[in-house]
This record gives sequence, structure tokens and C-alpha cells, in this order.
Amino acid sequence: MPKRKNFDSILTSGQTYKKQFTEEEKEAWVETQKQNRETANGIVENALPEISQNSEKLLQYLDTQTRFFSYSVRNAILIMQQRPDAVKLGDSSYWRKKGFYIQRREKNKPVLIVEPANAFVRDDGSVGQYYNAKEVYDITQTTARLDKSKPVKYEETELLTALISGRKCDIEVLDEMADGVNAEYIPDDNCILVRSGMGAEDIFRALSKEMAHCEFSRLYDDYSYESFDFHAKCVSYMTSKRYGIESSVPTLPESYKELDNGELLEELTAIREAANSIGGRTARTLELNRQEKSRENETR
Repeated sequence: MPKRKNFDSILTSGQTYKKQFTEEEKEAWVETQKQNRETANGIVENALPEISQNSEKLLQYLDTQTRFFSYSVRNAILIMQQRPDAVKLGDSSYWRKKGFYIQRREKNKPVLIVEPANAFVRDDGSVGQYYNAKEVYDITQTTARLDKSKPVKYEETELLTALISGRKCDIEVLDEMADGVNAEYIPDDNCILVRSGMGAEDIFRALSKEMAHCEFSRLYDDYSYESFDFHAKCVSYMTSKRYGIESSVPTLPESYKELDNGELLEELTAIREAANSIGGRTARTLELNRQEKSRENETR
């Protein structure tokens, strides 16, 4: 019987070589991770009281979280504190795959962020999460050129249509509303009342705020319009800024000065999640519209 050919080597050909680390190198990595996690935690813990006490610091956080909307609250704070002007972040491997390298003078100036690692079970049966510290670099720290092209400018109708796509409440337009009120969410009716005749940017600002109220009313049993109005104003500010619309800066409530770090993290996380829910639906609709227009142009 002829000997059967073995093709196993073909399956692993071209694979990237994985370095085998010594025990000393592993121990050094673990120690570095520990130090970096402690440093990152310290940065966040020190920054949170500043955010709760200082309106300018809150604004800086909101702007950073808007630029890095997919990042956690902790990581947005870490970016804000270490490199507030950051534009696009990646580790050295990410930039290398893109064909770029970290500038020599910047190699010892990484931005620390944290990423989820393995889960674990506590003694009481609850599940916890380990985190690893990660060193990343802004595009300005690399050999890549910063893209200075202007951000995409959407048509007013297109942007408003995308904003209300997938909304979780009704919208009713009224000729008369109370002075100074451009829109208002009515929880009992799950409906947003909107003043008629407004310009596109005024509509966007007003609607994004009241849509945030709708999000909060669905998610929190203790929801009331008054207690979540600051949250909604922050969501409107972030959503408007994400799409190039100027918006007034939310005024920091006095009650925030009494929050401890854990409570403030919960508040900021609620704001981030609502902003991502509304902004994410808007972005997906805009992208689908772009793809549809592209297909139409191809068939002409």
C-alpha cells in the first residue's frame, strides 16, 4: 500500500512566530501589569472628584467621551487626563499593522487604558472581572499623518431623519408650547411634544434631549423628569457635538458635589450608554443611507 501523503505542515505554514517567554519574563510582565493597573486606577480615582466639582472638567470629560464614544467611562477619563488632545488611539501592534511606527521620542509616553481580561467567581458566587492595563499611542505620536480633512457634513433632513430612526416613543408637533420649551417628553404618554416651525439645529438639540429622557424612563424604575434632566442635557450635548451641532454646556448640579466616586461613575455610565444608544442608531441609519446612495450611483 502506498504511503499516504501528510499535508499537516501546509495548515500551519506562514504563521507568525510566537515567542516563548521565560518565567522571569512572565513575572516581569505580571509586575508591570500590576503597576500599570494601579497607576490607571489612581488616575481615575483622582480625576472623578474634579469632574464632580468643576464644570470645566465635566465639559472636558464630555468632549473626550464624545470623541471616543466606544470607550468606557474609565478609559475616557484616562485619555482625558493623560492626552486630552488625542484623536485616534492604538497600541504599537495596531499602528505597525497599518504600516506606521511609534516615534522614538514618544515610545516612553504611552496612554494607559484598561481592558477586560478573564472573569472569575468570588467566594459569594458572584462573578467578577479582571482587567489588564494596555499601553496605547495617539496617531500624533506615530509616523502616520493626521487626517485634516473636514468632517462629513450631513443634510439637515438626512440628519433629523436618522436621529428619530428607531425611536422608542411617539412625536407630536404642536403650534403652541410653554415659553422657552422647544420639546418635552411626557412619560405617561411615552410621547415627545415638539414646537412647530423650528430650525433643524434647534430641533436636533431639543429632540436629542427628550429622546434621552425616553431612554432613561425605560431603563430606570426611579425615573423622574427632574432627576434625569441633567443626564438628558449631557446626552444632547454629546450627540449634538458628535454631528457638528453647537449645543449649550450643561450646568453641573450642586447634588453632584455630594457624590462619591462610585456613584459618579454610575451617573456617567448612564449618560454614556444613552448617548451611545441614540448616537449609534443615528450613525447606523446614516451609514445605510450612504450605502444606498452609493448603490444608486453605481447603477446610473
